[in-house]
Amino acid sequence: MISALFVVLSLIALSTGIAYSFYLDLIVPIIISLMYLKCDFKYTILSCITSLIIIVFVIGDVGSGIWMSQSMIVGLICGAIIQRKTLIVDDLLYSAIASCFVMLLINLYFSKLLGFDFIKDIQVMIEPWNINETLKNVLYYICIAALPLGTTILVYFATLLIGKKLKLLSEDGKKKFKASINFIKCSGYFCCSEKATIISIIYLVSLKILSLFNYSVKHIYLKTLLVSIQCIVLYFVIKDFYSFICKFIYIKTKSNIIVRLSSLVILFLLIYKFQITAIVIIVVGFIIDHIFKMRKSHINVMEQYLSS
Repeated sequence: MISALFVVLSLIALSTGIAYSFYLDLIVPIIISLMYLKCDFKYTILSCITSLIIIVFVIGDVGSGIWMSQSMIVGLICGAIIQRKTLIVDDLLYSAIASCFVMLLINLYFSKLLGFDFIKDIQVMIEPWNINETLKNVLYYICIAALPLGTTILVYFATLLIGKKLKLLSEDGKKKFKASINFIKCSGYFCCSEKATIISIIYLVSLKILSLFNYSVKHIYLKTLLVSIQCIVLYFVIKDFYSFICKFIYIKTKSNIIVRLSSLVILFLLIYKFQITAIVIIVVGFIIDHIFKMRKSHINVMEQYLSS
């Protein structure tokens, strides 16, 4: 039923052009993700292949078929990871990295068939800006990383919401849904697992060591992939350790005003001295977490809340 609906919607969207990009970028991965929740991996893959063949042969647009296959893979990633017994933040981190790899790979080999190259589009968009080259490069990679990260977040939470309505979620999926709809209550306790954090830090340190030895990746797309993943990883790592530092300051001072002032200072330093400030946040946050076990405490609080 979901496959039939998917084929009909795809034919309407692709043949009429109504909400063309919106459909391919967001609706397709959400449908595939829901299909995965209902049918599991094997049947979802078979359904994807069958639907894609029908759509490509009827419409006759290979570029749209390739774009759709990219979105299908993103949907498969989100659907698979929702069913696992993992933390929400880990889900978003891993799926954003995987989606980044898929999107850049598709863009590398099929940009001519797709009719656009989003990497070049971002370069063209940023080029006229009257800012220094270093800042332009930073914005360039942030924009590239924001595409898979933003897409993943929207698809992930939309799948949880619709999956709950359609009663497709597993027990772990239901817990993730409960955490997401109670975001205001739970947001202070969202964090990556220790394993994901360690892997992320190792990745960041490895890239830093390579830069210290003046090693640069020559292949433009490989370099774009590595740095884009670095941006995604930095976002999650800094977010966690920044949260731990703020919690530590509150525990010691019992003052919300001091916490807010500290947050403003950290934000200011991140803008003007990002590299040094990021290193300090990671090191100080790691020490605080190691001594006070904040990550473990946050995860335990979330588990107790979701089990109640």
